[in-house]
This record gives sequence, C-alpha cells and structure tokens, in this order.
Amino acid sequence: MKYINRASPVIPQFKKMPLEEMIAVESLKEGLKWIYWASEKLPFKISVARIRQVSQDIFALFKGYLPSYLPCDTRYHDLEHTLRLLPPFCQIAVALSKKPPETILPRVLELGLVAVFLHDSGYIRKKGDRSGTGAKYTFRHIDRSVDFASRYLSCLGYREQDLMRVEHMIKCTGVKPKLEQINFTSEGCRLLGYALGTADLLSQMADPGYLNKLPLLFLEFQEAYNYEGPEQLQEMEIQPFKSCEDLIQKIPFFFKKVVQKRLEDMDALYLLLDDPETGRNPYLERIQAHMKKIAQRYSSM
Repeated sequence: MKYINRASPVIPQFKKMPLEEMIAVESLKEGLKWIYWASEKLPFKISVARIRQVSQDIFALFKGYLPSYLPCDTRYHDLEHTLRLLPPFCQIAVALSKKPPETILPRVLELGLVAVFLHDSGYIRKKGDRSGTGAKYTFRHIDRSVDFASRYLSCLGYREQDLMRVEHMIKCTGVKPKLEQINFTSEGCRLLGYALGTADLLSQMADPGYLNKLPLLFLEFQEAYNYEGPEQLQEMEIQPFKSCEDLIQKIPFFFKKVVQKRLEDMDALYLLLDDPETGRNPYLERIQAHMKKIAQRYSSM
C-alpha cells in the first residue's frame, strides 16, 4: 500500500491554487490549531507530530494526491465535514482528561485524534472504482473506514492493539452504532469513542450551513439507495426518504428521537461543551435554531 513520499511536500503550495483548495488548506490549519490548543490544555504531553502526519495524509487522500485513490466526490461528507469534528472532540477530550480517575492516557488520546481524521475515509474510492461517487458507500462507509484505517496505520507501524482501538472509536460514529457490541480495550478508549460519536453528530448539525447542505445529503442517500437496491435496504432495515423535502421535514423528529437518545447513551458527553459561566451549550443552541427554522417552514405551508 503506497502513500505519499515524505521527501516531497504533503500539501502542494501551488502559486495559482484553486479557491476551494485554498479554503481546504486553511481549514486544515484551523483544525491543527485545535490540536495545538488541546496539547496545551492537557495534563500530559501528546505527540502532535504524529497527529499532524495523519492529518496531512488525510488531506492528500481527500484531494486525490495519493496514487491509488480518487479525490473525494461526496459533497456533504467532504474534508470540511471531517475537520469540523475537531473543535468539539478536542474540547470534550480535554475535559475528560481532567476528571478523576485518570482514564484518558496520552496514547489513547492520540489515537482518538487519529480516528477523527480517519472516520469517514470509507467514502473515498480507489482509482479502479469508476461507477458513481463515494456516496454509494453511505451505508457501508464505516466498515470501509475501519479497513482503510487498519491498512494505513499498519503502514505507519502502528501496533495491532492501536488498530483495534481506532476501529472501536470509528464504530461509535454513524446513524445506528451498535455501542453494546463494541468490546472496548479500556475505559479511556470507550470514552474517546463516545467523544468521537458525540462530535460527529453535533458538529454537522450545528454547522451554520447545515440546512443548505441537506439537499447534498439527500443526493448521497439517493445514490446509496440505488446502489444497495430495495432488498438490501430492507435487510438493513433502512426506510428511504422519498424526497429532499421528506428528509428535511423529518430532521426535527430525527434529532428528538434518535440524536438526543444517542447523545445520552454516549454518557451525555455533550454536557462537557456547556459554557462554565452561563451553562449554555453553543452546539445545542445552534441545532435548536435549525430545528426551529424547519418547523417554521413547514408550519406555514
């Protein structure tokens, strides 16, 4: 499995880089700032260099700079979607690291950050995969992400136990994670897996552009529906959305009945994002504002 040559720049510095790639570079820099912030706040030291290496490789993966892979072509689950997990994940991880007993160890926290970058790598197609887009793997992307993470981290010399830890954390993401079936190797691994799952939900639904991105999410679902077929969807117990409007209209119900339950099931770690002075949670407030807009839209129809 070939990856980028360390002798050459990981992030190409073209003089006339397209605007969207300039934004992606800035987003990666912003993401790394959160990692540096966390490293300063933690009660122990972590290897920022190892995490930065993974972040640069994932940037290259999503941009199509790795020799065996096509660029990311899913417009909802793109690089920005992955990077948006860093602020809430880092905030939760720092809060957990300061709670007794000391269950969050440096190595496990590093692996948690690695899992953030790798958790949606399963949307990326190999160069021989020419049909459709990565969206067709929507209902399979977690297993694909685990597979990619295992092969990639093995190339970097990560131990088998570390591969398992990253796998368990990635499996905490997705719409219907089977948390009770994950045999976490430690309490710290479980907590950081839950932190990843919590950040995955909150970061996308609190995104200021979330409502405008929902049509893109529906297009990804639609391609996955066609790829899987009716029989497979039924076996997976997936009820397809009939239209983009159907998806948007059902988002408040999804948040209330599915997302909120998942957040509670994951040890209610979202509470660690509350402002210590006001008690307000900026992520939940933004999500509630989105839900209110949807309700207003359909109450007037």
